[in-house]
Amino acid sequence: MKNNIEKPLISVVIPVYNVEKQLEQCLVSVIFNSYKNLEIIIVDDGTPDNSAAIYNKYAELDKRIKIIVQENAGLSAARNAGIEAASGEYINFVDSDDYIDLNYYEELINDALQYDADIVASGVKMSNTVVTIEYSHRIICADLYTKIQKLLCFKHGYAVRYLLRRKLLIENEIEFVVGKVFEDLPFTLTAVKAANRVVINPNVFYHYIRRPGTISTSKNRSKLRKWAYDFRANFLKENNLPQTLLQEPRIEYKILLFGLIPIGKKIVKSGGSKISYKIFEIPFFKTRRKLYE
Repeated sequence: MKNNIEKPLISVVIPVYNVEKQLEQCLVSVIFNSYKNLEIIIVDDGTPDNSAAIYNKYAELDKRIKIIVQENAGLSAARNAGIEAASGEYINFVDSDDYIDLNYYEELINDALQYDADIVASGVKMSNTVVTIEYSHRIICADLYTKIQKLLCFKHGYAVRYLLRRKLLIENEIEFVVGKVFEDLPFTLTAVKAANRVVINPNVFYHYIRRPGTISTSKNRSKLRKWAYDFRANFLKENNLPQTLLQEPRIEYKILLFGLIPIGKKIVKSGGSKISYKIFEIPFFKTRRKLYE
């Protein structure tokens, strides 16, 4: 195995806006990652808080950090600025109120190199809720149907879970749509379609922090994401993909009395986070559980 310095440069794009309470945890998780060949691009999207003092402190100590300051234009514009400034062979996006495990990039780049993959995906753990994405084993996908099905990206389009080959984005002119929210879904679908090969690492490395008052927790989020859902519907049609890809994966287990007589079902959805029970086809009990404590 090659040393880190001989491995490809990864550009980590971190948009910053009103995150002074969370930013330090995010930066520390990236700076002290076990994979050292990183280019850390901080895009200050006109943040009005004290975030600049925090990232400038770390920039003085770590020469891998590049800083871009722009007028407030939104998350999409900030990420696009990061893509334009990146020089790494691979790109990853980290939201500045989230954090990653210290072996995140080591694991993903190893998969990218071993399988010559344009994209490597990992699992995601949501704070104060359940793990929305997890896998039991490593999966390699090449055809579009399998990539969409296994990644669950019609339901979980988070761009932060992907390590992407920069050449893939540049050659296919893939970027985030500016002026829209829920911009991850169209970006992810376009990139996944263009990728030669996608590897899914079974581990959960990315920690997504759900904060009150953000778009993702807004009561109006269904209306705000309508344009993204329209994009998804057109994507299905244009690529002759079945509507079943929109359905939430579920697994049914028989409930046996004395280990022999079937009397009901245990239905598991959302990777094991939602569980419901039916006794003689009558709904009996529903629960949600954390998959990782």
